[in-house]
Amino acid sequence: MQINVGNKPDQRLNRQLTIQELIKAFGKLKRLMTSAFPVSVTGLPTLECRNNLSARSQPDVVNELLRKECENGFMYGPFDTLPFSSYHVSPLGVVVGKYSKKKRLLIDLSAPHQIDIHFSMNELIAKDTCSMSTDISNYDMELFSDALSTIGFGGYFGGKWFYSLLPTEIKNITNSKHSMAFFEFFSIVVAAVLWGASWKTKKVVF
Repeated sequence: MQINVGNKPDQRLNRQLTIQELIKAFGKLKRLMTSAFPVSVTGLPTLECRNNLSARSQPDVVNELLRKECENGFMYGPFDTLPFSSYHVSPLGVVVGKYSKKKRLLIDLSAPHQIDIHFSMNELIAKDTCSMSTDISNYDMELFSDALSTIGFGGYFGGKWFYSLLPTEIKNITNSKHSMAFFEFFSIVVAAVLWGASWKTKKVVF
C-alpha cells in the first residue's frame, strides 16, 4: 500500500486489520442500515413498472444478476406468493462498469414519471429525515474514497492520500460473496484507521 502522511510517522499504520474483522464490521453496518430503515407497508395502490430497455433486451443477464443478489442476501425472493397486498415494483436496468466492463443491475427509483395517481420511491422518501442533497456547506471536512473491484482502492483527506491494489485475501473472498458496496466500504475503513481520530465530533462529507 502506498500512503502519503505528510512525511510524518503514523503509529496507526502498524494496526493490521484482518479480513475477518473487516467482514464483521461490514456485517454490523448492514444490520444497522436494515434496522434503521426496516421494510414498511403503505396503503398506496399497487404499481408494476415496465423494466427499462437495457433490461428487457438482456433477460438472461438480468436473471443471473438477480440470482446472485438473492444468493448473497442483498435481495429477497423469488416468492411463490406475493408477500404484500399492495406493492411498488421499480423498473430494472442494466449498466456496464466504465473500467471493469462488468454488467450490474440498476433500479430506477424515480419511476414512474408524470403519473398523478402513483408516486416514485424517491417521492415517498421523507425529505426532512432521509434526504440527500448537493448542498454540503454545513460540514467540517471532506473525505474522498473510491474502489474498483478489479484493480484497487484509495482515499484522500486533508492533503493526505493512500492507494493500493486490493489484497489477495479480499479478492478471493469477495469475488462471489460481496457487492461493490463491500469494496467501497473497505476503502472507508482504511481511511478511518488512518485518519479517524481527527473526525471526532466533526461532520464529515464522504
